[in-house]
Amino acid sequence: MRLAGKGSMVLTTTMSNGHETGINYLYKVLTSFGSKVIAKYNASTQYPDQLFNEQWMTATTEILSSAILDTLEKGITSDNNLELLFKSLKPLMIYY
Repeated sequence: MRLAGKGSMVLTTTMSNGHETGINYLYKVLTSFGSKVIAKYNASTQYPDQLFNEQWMTATTEILSSAILDTLEKGITSDNNLELLFKSLKPLMIYY
């Protein structure tokens, strides 16, 4: 739980599809280290073309910036998933 109490975002790029696989994997990795994922986004380079779409990038940047500012103001709070993970890992941490 090296990232406990820290916020994170999952940002991926794809050619067209398959982004859910990457996003879900990175989400699981970050949460298994104790991080609270505050946003998940993907930018596609083909269909639809989001990565090179200035309007989409500006709107997404605003959304992500708001998520960061909101997290900084309110702080990171735990949730059920983090609590369950901590409870399952606590005996191992005590043992080692």
